[in-house]
Amino acid sequence: MTKARKWFAALALVLNLAGTICLAWSFQGTSSAFRLITATDTNVRGGSIPNVKAYALCADQFQLSAVDTTGNVSMGTGQCALWDRGQPAAIVVFENPKLFGIGLVLFLSGFVLQLILVVLNP
Repeated sequence: MTKARKWFAALALVLNLAGTICLAWSFQGTSSAFRLITATDTNVRGGSIPNVKAYALCADQFQLSAVDTTGNVSMGTGQCALWDRGQPAAIVVFENPKLFGIGLVLFLSGFVLQLILVVLNP
């Protein structure tokens, strides 16, 4: 590998790293009051039934909808019986959209430079 190719390869890696850092800094994540819940051996009311799976969408401990594998459906029934079995849904927002654009351009530039180096490699 020639000295120029090594320099371009190092530049591509630095561009990829800088782009990744910018992308990571542009996002902000937090949890929400919504939970998407999957529970095994449970029906829509939270009762224990073997070989049954229940799926529920709950907001702030209130059940919006639920369905289980036996065909039972429940909507807007108040307290979410499966609340403790789920994790909060993530909310990811752009804290800095300009940084996202810069990071994407840097990351793609590094990728294209690496691609060119691979194609031109004899």
